[in-house]
Amino acid sequence: MKKQINNGFNRLYAFGDKSLIDLSLSENPLGCSKLVKKRLRSIIPKLNDYPDPRKTRLKKALAEKFSLKADSFFIGNGSESIIIDLARVFLAQGDGVIIPKLTFPMFKIASELTGAVVVESEMTDDLEIPLDSI
Repeated sequence: MKKQINNGFNRLYAFGDKSLIDLSLSENPLGCSKLVKKRLRSIIPKLNDYPDPRKTRLKKALAEKFSLKADSFFIGNGSESIIIDLARVFLAQGDGVIIPKLTFPMFKIASELTGAVVVESEMTDDLEIPLDSI
């Protein structure tokens, strides 16, 4: 049985037919394990609280584990969130950004959101980034 994918979503992220399991979309058609389900049920009463926006406890735990200062860590809600945050910090309206084609689409999207001018560089025939031409 083939998995049905919304056409709009298909145009944005999928290239061609998708099989039942598509790891490129961070999907897990098998669901989580019994242990994970059990743990989730035990923390459900805590899930209605807003998370700490500064991630204080997580930063403290990481600092202790790696013998670093807590403010040494930058934590976001996934790679897309971090990419957008970094673009907002480092790019300004009109800045130029060179992005190799066939890389993660969020690099271009985040750059354009800041008003940066995006120039896409071609990839080599081996799908490598041609650093010399950049």
